[in-house]
Amino acid sequence: MELLSNSTFDIKDYCGNIVLLYTEDNAEYIAKLRELLDYTGYAYLCHPIAKYTVERRNFVEEVDRMLNGCACLIPVLSKTLLSPDNQLFRSLYWYSVGYMRANFHEAIIPLCVGEEKLDLAGTPLQGIDIVYDTDTLMQTLSDKFSSRLLRYNYYENRTVNLYASRRILYRCLHMRFKIYESAFQNAKQCYKEYTSHRISDNDFDEYLSENLVCGARVISFGMEEHLDAPMLPYRDEVHPYVSDYPKTIAGKKSYCLLSDEERESTGVRAEFTIDVLLPVHRLLGTYFKCYFSLRETECPVTFLLALLESDFTNQEAEDFCGDIPEETDYWYSVYPEGIYIDEKLDRFYFCSGLTNKNRITPDVSCGVGDSVDYIYPQ
Repeated sequence: MELLSNSTFDIKDYCGNIVLLYTEDNAEYIAKLRELLDYTGYAYLCHPIAKYTVERRNFVEEVDRMLNGCACLIPVLSKTLLSPDNQLFRSLYWYSVGYMRANFHEAIIPLCVGEEKLDLAGTPLQGIDIVYDTDTLMQTLSDKFSSRLLRYNYYENRTVNLYASRRILYRCLHMRFKIYESAFQNAKQCYKEYTSHRISDNDFDEYLSENLVCGARVISFGMEEHLDAPMLPYRDEVHPYVSDYPKTIAGKKSYCLLSDEERESTGVRAEFTIDVLLPVHRLLGTYFKCYFSLRETECPVTFLLALLESDFTNQEAEDFCGDIPEETDYWYSVYPEGIYIDEKLDRFYFCSGLTNKNRITPDVSCGVGDSVDYIYPQ
């Protein structure tokens, strides 16, 4: 394993905001909707369409800039919007909807205020399902857009989540792993044994490319026992609610085969590179541990241990002739210190090399072993 870089990352490059588009007569309804979005942790922007906003000289530029960071547009509709007196406001609605449909496909959820059904035939919203209550709206957000929406869901206590989220930044751990030919063949035999499926080398490469996952488990944002007096007000922000990353977000990854000449000289068949996006508390830092798992598989964690053996040990993998050791004691004796094998979740944890002087021993209930890594406050 090689940590190639550890750089800041703007999570908004990966996830976007919700944009609420509404007229002033629905301000009270929007206030209640904002409370609901705050409670669930979604990041959003409010954009009222009113006389005082449309008269601004740079209004169109503001709208374009807002929509470029939008992952889901929620135009709030009402009967008054469709009245003849509101033609200008409707035009701005249709402009925003058309912009989203042209650039971001169907990332739109029209929300109607009131029980009355609206006829949107002949408008840019034609053909898009309208929702008429906030419960349906929240379910639609969860079902269709959760993977692309920025969501501040770091803490179980929603009050802490609301005010502490502004202190959470992201780092991108760019890592590279080498898949040695001998380890590749051992893992392939393991796959055959557990799935009873024969598979070619090329198809197995494709399987690994699609299913290998490298993520990180957040143990805590700092540690309570390390907080001095000035930092005690932040102790409620130490313990996160969401532990595994990625869960709804995942960084880029690539699986690249080496040339025949490179394979012959190095014994390496392919290189797997991946970005792990990790939340870091601006003031407290983050204790974490990376892990390897498979997205979908019938194979146990032994499969991963066989596949990555040579990369972690820097030694040629033994040819097991299909009889891969299943005992965790064997793999602990082969792998370097710091790994932890979780047979229940079929993953193994490893150290990235990012440590600090205040080493901690995580609680046994964390299930990551007796060592963790640390990223300093940003």
